This record gives sequence, C-alpha cells and structure tokens, in this order.
Amino acid sequence: MSHRLQDPVLFPDHKDIVAEPSGHPADSNLFEGMYRDGDSHPSSLDFRFLELPIELQLLILKKLDGASIFACRQASRALASIIDDDLHTTYLLELGLAGMVDGPSDSEDFHPQRLHALRAFRAAWASGEHPVHEITLDSLHNFAGDMADLDQQEGRLRIRRPPGTFCGFSAKEYIYEGLAASDVNLTSIMGGFHVDLAQDLFVCCSSGPHVSLQFCSLAKGFSPHPLATQFTITSCFTEYVECYVNVQILGDIVLWCIHEDDTDEDKDEFLVINWKTGVIVWHMHSMDNRLCAILLSQRHLCVLHRDNLTVHLYTINPDTPSNSPLSFLDDSPVVLYLPACSDRVVKKSMDGTVRPRPTYPQGTSYHFAHDPNLSLVMFTIHLEYNPSGVDHVPDEQYGSDDDYQGHYYPRLRTERFMLFVPIDILIRSYSPAGLGALNTAAPINDPNLPANRIHLSWERWGPHGTRMIFAKDVAHGISVNPMLGPYAALPRYVSSDATYVVTVYEMHPLANATLSLPGESAIHPAHAAGTGVSRPISEIDDVIRDSVTWRDPVHTMYPCRTTTRTLPRLHEDDDELELLDQRYIFLTQDGLARVKVCQPPPPFRT
Repeated sequence: MSHRLQDPVLFPDHKDIVAEPSGHPADSNLFEGMYRDGDSHPSSLDFRFLELPIELQLLILKKLDGASIFACRQASRALASIIDDDLHTTYLLELGLAGMVDGPSDSEDFHPQRLHALRAFRAAWASGEHPVHEITLDSLHNFAGDMADLDQQEGRLRIRRPPGTFCGFSAKEYIYEGLAASDVNLTSIMGGFHVDLAQDLFVCCSSGPHVSLQFCSLAKGFSPHPLATQFTITSCFTEYVECYVNVQILGDIVLWCIHEDDTDEDKDEFLVINWKTGVIVWHMHSMDNRLCAILLSQRHLCVLHRDNLTVHLYTINPDTPSNSPLSFLDDSPVVLYLPACSDRVVKKSMDGTVRPRPTYPQGTSYHFAHDPNLSLVMFTIHLEYNPSGVDHVPDEQYGSDDDYQGHYYPRLRTERFMLFVPIDILIRSYSPAGLGALNTAAPINDPNLPANRIHLSWERWGPHGTRMIFAKDVAHGISVNPMLGPYAALPRYVSSDATYVVTVYEMHPLANATLSLPGESAIHPAHAAGTGVSRPISEIDDVIRDSVTWRDPVHTMYPCRTTTRTLPRLHEDDDELELLDQRYIFLTQDGLARVKVCQPPPPFRT
C-alpha cells in the first residue's frame, strides 16, 4: 500500500509546475530544511535522508504514492537522480501522473512490462489514439466500465467488460444464471440494480406489495447473500405508485434512492443501509423533489438542494447497531455554496452524479487501473434566464416567440454547466482546516444562517478545488455517466462532418505536471496544439466569462488536461439515427466504448 507524506497535495499554482530536478512546488514544504537553496548539501536536521544508503532511500520512496514521489523528486537534483535511475520508483511516479494505481501482483518483484504498458497508455492518450470499442446490448446498466445486460425473460445477467490492453485487462464476459428460479420478484424488478463483483453481490429493487431492496449472491444463483443478515429491506412505498430508483454500493454500505412520480406531489426517500447488518444508518425524506443524495465514502454523504444550488454534507456511522432517526436538511454540519447567479436567472436546478468505483472478482489480475481515491462527482447545473433582460413575467407567458396579449415575450434560454468536484475535496470540506490553501476567503457571517453549521462560500472551496465546464454544445442523451476515476468524457456532435468529437478531461492534482523522464518526451503547454493532442487547460480557459447567468466570471483552477478524439458515425442515414438506436459513449479502463442498446436505461436520480 502506498502512503502520502501529508494530506493530498494541491498546489494553487499547479499549472505552472515544470518538474525539473531543481524545481520547487510553490506551496509545498514537504522537505523544507532538508536542503538549502535547492542544492544537494544536507542541512542541520537530525534526520538526513540522503545520508542513508541508496537501497534504503529507495525502499522508503517505494512506500509512497505518486504525488509524494513527485514532491520528493522536486526537492533536489540528488533525489531526482535516485528516482529516475530506478525503474520501479519511476513507475510509481508515472502512475501518479496518469491518475492510476498499481494492480495486484503475485510477488513483490517489479515487472518492467508494467512501466512499458503505462508509457504506451500515456502516449496513446496524449496523441488522441486511445482505443474505441463497439458494443451492442439489449439493455444497459453501466458499472464503472463494465456493461451489465439483464435478461428478465431468461433470468440471466450478463456483464461484459471491454478490453483494456494497456492496463492489462482482457475482454471478459460474466454470465450469471438462476435469476428466474430465485426469490427475486423478477416480473416487478424496477430497473434499479447494482453489482459488486468483488463481494459477489447483486442488489436489486422490486415491488409487491411494497417497494423493497434485496441482497443476492451472484455465485449462488441469486439466492440470499450469505453475509446479509436481512435478505430484504422494505420501504414505505407501495407497488401501486410509479417509482424510479437508483442503487449505489460502496463496500458495506448501500445508498437506495427512491423517487415517486405523483400527480399531486413528488416524493423522494433516501436510505443508507449496511447490507451486511441490515441496519439503516441514515435516512431522509423529501416531499418536493428538490433533493439529490450521493454517497461519497462509507462514512460521508452529500445531499444537493436542486433549487438553492447548495451541497449539504453529512457523516454516517456504518457500524451503528440500530436504525438511525430521520435526518433533515438542517442537520447538515457543513453547507457548500455555488457561485451567485445573475439577476437575469429565472429558474435554476442542479443534479449530481457519481461513477461507482470499479470492482473486480477475486483473483483478477491487471497491470494498473484508475485510482479510486481520485474519483469525481459531477454536478450538472441548468440556469434558465430571460434573454430580453425585462422583469420576470408568469411562466405561461413564455414558451414561444409569439405575441402574448399584445406583448412580445421571448422564450427562456438555458445555459448548462458541469461542475466536476473530486470526492477528496468534498470529504476535506467537512473540516475547513482540511482544505488548507484552498480555504483562503473569509467565512460567511450571516445572522440568518444557523450558527451550529459551517457555511463555506464558493470562494472558500470552489475556485481551487473544482473544475467547471460551460457545456454549450455537449451532446445530450449519449452519455449516461461520463466519468471513470479522474477522467470525464463529454461528446459533441459535428453535423458538417457527421462525427462525434469527444473531449476527455483528466482531473487530478498531477494532471498538469510535466516531467522529462527517461524514454519519454514531456508535452509542455507551449508545444501542445491541435485536435487529438493532450494539453493542460490554459489560464484563459480557467475562467468562464461568456455566461450571462453567473453574476461574476467563474474561475476554477483544479488541475486539468484535455484530450480529444473524433468518432465517425457508423451509419450514413439521417441525423436522428444515433438517438433512435440509443447510442451511448462511456469511458473504459484505457479508452472509450460506444454502446448501442435496444432500450434506454431507466432514469437515474443521482
């Protein structure tokens, strides 16, 4: 297991770091006092690292993660030479630069082919030549790069994993029979199911007489999972209501979201369950469809207020022995605020999405994979505004550009944004001191706000800890969940060429770092140009200035690198064919998957 020298390092001026051996991160003092003026002479510290034998230095370095090795490499020329001369340490460093973690190994010996595969992977991404896989499914559920196809008539679950040649993943198909003969109410299964291959766990939602959640074993023909104390958890919703559900698994914890569509009012219920003990460790109701819940870790949860554009953070205890009482929005100990909207905004809404962490069956072997600790949460923000700038009028007077009672009212326009937030940033926000250099603005002093809660303005957490993208021409409907680890893929359709151009955003603390490593030519921002070339986001791109819905320009500086890939259309028919065929674009372990499904996936609330 790798270790960090301190909390995850975030440099406010990260984009300017060029990791020459004598360079120093602007905000890092990890080795302050070890050297004077960047030379290779030990200081008067009692512990002098470079006086240790090189073998012992390398043994210590190999216990660190890539970000910490990166900081060590910048401490002095001597350390840089030691790191660069050892292939294993160099491999761990380059894993950090790619946002990856090492795969399992049968021995402690280093396998040089993993370094070669990692460099080939990075070269393919840098040139926009990462693989594209074509997959056809009857139905679609996507679990972190694995495509799950549930055949309810045959009682069969099929999971297909696209190959990840660079990462060492072979194409794999898992088929689980016996669903029809199990205790699962197959005819009423509601589309909300999730799979954790590492735990042999199938969690599904069904109805009759109440909407319920069941915990099954894949290997045992969907019979009750032997580790589950309770096979079924029942909600208060009956089978006669129309519900949409979503299930998220994270270790021992399952988040169960139920949304009821009612003609009079919408209802939401959020339950966090320890599936092994059957205990409800957190519970919340919503009567107006304004909330959205996302599981961040086994001890952290966030709830989005769709209309207020706020993020409410909660802690949960997965080991609590009895069901927890109902939680309310005012119980949140920390509230995060998004940027202020302009006066022209008439209506605002926000949804949240998180990509499940990849899980693999016991014994799965691979070279490397996306670092789950760098996973992202995506907040999709819709801001409707009045393009004329006149005072707001009743909604029924909008909707067309025709005259209304002798007056001309233009229809409302919409701006859409995607705010990517690392889960690590949200967890660190539970303690403002944990944000370190991010927490630079003054606190919110509003007597109308509850005094027992921490209120973090956008300026205190957002600019350095997030990345916002103005989704002007991002294609709708062809990416159910665009993320995997620290990567996000946003496609746009180019009608003149009948192609999709997919922009992949790589977001993690070392995304912008450049190294001149043996056998690799570093790509510097000044030398990167053109489609298909990986490049860091420039300072100009950091600021969203051309929006009319934010009160002030929005500046987000979390390290980010972009790569583009052009995907030609598979058919030469009309422009609607892609959507009619239900084509979706997903990230895989080493590239993209273009998936054609016969029926779309059910609506997800988170």
